[in-house]
Amino acid sequence: MGNILNEVIGNNSKLILSRIALKLKRDSKEKIKSLKEVSDLTKEEINSLKEYVGEDKSISLINELLKNNENDLINYIMNILESTIGFDNIPTPKTEVEIIDYLLDIKDGSEIIDLYSGTGKIDEILMKNHKKLKIDGYDVNNNLLEIAKMKMYVLNNENVKYYQKDILTDNIEKKYQYAVADIPFITRYDTDVQKSLEKVCKNLKIELSGRISITWITIIKVLSSLKENGRAVITTMKGSLFNTLDREIRKELIEKGYIESIVNLPNNMSPYANPDISLIVLNKARKNNKIKFVDLKECYIMNGRTKIINVKKAKEIIDNESIEVDLEQIINNNYSLNYNVYIGNAEIQNGEELGKVSLDIFRGYQITSSEVDKMLVENEEEMNYKILEISNINDEGEICSDLKMINSKEKNLDRYLLKDGDIVISARGEKVKKCLIKINQGEKIIANGSINVIRTEPKKLKPLYLKAFLESEKGNISLNNIKSGVTIPSINIGDLQNMIVPCPSIQEQQKIIKKIEVKLEIIKSTTKRLEELKKELKSIADLI
Repeated sequence: MGNILNEVIGNNSKLILSRIALKLKRDSKEKIKSLKEVSDLTKEEINSLKEYVGEDKSISLINELLKNNENDLINYIMNILESTIGFDNIPTPKTEVEIIDYLLDIKDGSEIIDLYSGTGKIDEILMKNHKKLKIDGYDVNNNLLEIAKMKMYVLNNENVKYYQKDILTDNIEKKYQYAVADIPFITRYDTDVQKSLEKVCKNLKIELSGRISITWITIIKVLSSLKENGRAVITTMKGSLFNTLDREIRKELIEKGYIESIVNLPNNMSPYANPDISLIVLNKARKNNKIKFVDLKECYIMNGRTKIINVKKAKEIIDNESIEVDLEQIINNNYSLNYNVYIGNAEIQNGEELGKVSLDIFRGYQITSSEVDKMLVENEEEMNYKILEISNINDEGEICSDLKMINSKEKNLDRYLLKDGDIVISARGEKVKKCLIKINQGEKIIANGSINVIRTEPKKLKPLYLKAFLESEKGNISLNNIKSGVTIPSINIGDLQNMIVPCPSIQEQQKIIKKIEVKLEIIKSTTKRLEELKKELKSIADLI
């Protein structure tokens, strides 16, 4: 765009220059002779411009910009603004906003509150899609708000206002017809947040016991800001929908009928992060306890390395392919809002609590990396234990790397020794690895704190049968339902003990095990043959 594209000046100066040009263009100015003709910027901004560019140069650059039309100036400014956003403040993807808009069913002329408004991407699209909207955006980050304000100035959207507030602690007295909240991935909050919820919960007649995640704090705040017939859409990491931490508050809001639907989105919609995101649709006027579940996981188009939602197809799925689940089903599944629980038959036949059919279930030895480093030895003569870490296990459930050898000196760690036939699973993380342990004679291997160990009672539950269940769709659903935590989900021993697993007769288990063993043997022999073929192929290539 003119000579300014070749100027080596900072973004801040470019923004001031282009804002001046846009204002003058809208005032039908073709050219200026002095910066005194500019009335819309502060004295500080003008002085900043003079310092970095100089007055004469500023005037020539502004006049060069004035040769462009208004739309080109707007696009130029918007591109500068987008380039100033850091990787940790990626705007909500446009197609996601289109789905949020569709779910809200916004009426023209309405008032909307945007919590965690950031740089105003949601507001920008909503204002474009609807007439005479009024939007109030709230965010704690003033730098992002300044970008949002600049955007709305450029786009001539005078009905969007921005305010600096801490959503988690500050109260918002005004009531709105609609609300949106694209929640940032915050993992911790202080006690002031919990205290600020007490009044809000009292007004909403919600009982709050213990800590809850940011998702549900935000939902409580949103509900308190809505009119009696208000609607809202909240983004959330998927763990908040089924973890144990939020179970009680989910129960409260589900039974009050506030939750209208849950919408699963495609993952990998940002090139910088790969979170598993869902949308929660709230309807304050709704008293129906049934909840709709919509799966848009596969409803996307690839755009380079990222996915964008196929909006037309997504709307058809929302309207025609959702499933509706009644309160009784949700109660039976511990108030889980995990879509996978309800799409298939997740009911466990011949179910027993895992703790009742196990000899022991325990967490591995809690030890830091620095402590392990102090115990490391280089040869087997010096060691008294090998230590199994979750990183030693691959996604296929095999131990794929050498175990560290340690000498614990006077410390007896036999409590954490693994036995042949133990099942180990990840204690933390989105993906749960599972491994059936084989112990050679004389081996002493302990599990570290990243691992949960299940030692079944073989007369009630065969280890290989349990591993097969844990790797099944129903097994993965069961494990997801007992995860706690949001950003880094974890599986607690108590919840693992209470998890229901299938326990048919030993004869039935053995039939399944024989089928599994046949397939495992085929995989083993095929893998061996594949490695032999690779060696043969290499030997032929070496002759060239």
